[in-house]
Amino acid sequence: MRINAIKRMNVLAAASSGAALALWPEPIGRWLGTTAVGQLRLLGIVTLLYGAHVLVSSLRARQSRGEVLYFAFCDAGWVAVTALALAAGAITTASGAVAASALAGTVALFGVMYHREARRLRPA
Repeated sequence: MRINAIKRMNVLAAASSGAALALWPEPIGRWLGTTAVGQLRLLGIVTLLYGAHVLVSSLRARQSRGEVLYFAFCDAGWVAVTALALAAGAITTASGAVAASALAGTVALFGVMYHREARRLRPA
């Protein structure tokens, strides 16, 4: 898969999840079974910023290996934080755990694809 296609799919996921968390942290918090509404809103804002960075990067003619590896690292961070939240019991509803796990799985796939594509790029 081409790197820009991966980036644009990641932008779609980041924009939709980030906007939802930033705009509706209270109902999402209830659905997840958490009271950490401020943290959910902050996570949404950070996710929107990340998505904007990926979008700008996808518009460049030349791709940076370091930047692609940075995106893979960020995706790994999302997966790790989700796993920690689940393990710590911060997400207490079954539907919230399933949704968080599904999103983390999707993000993990983006991270793997980024890592694979980074190996094809020459170091800058």
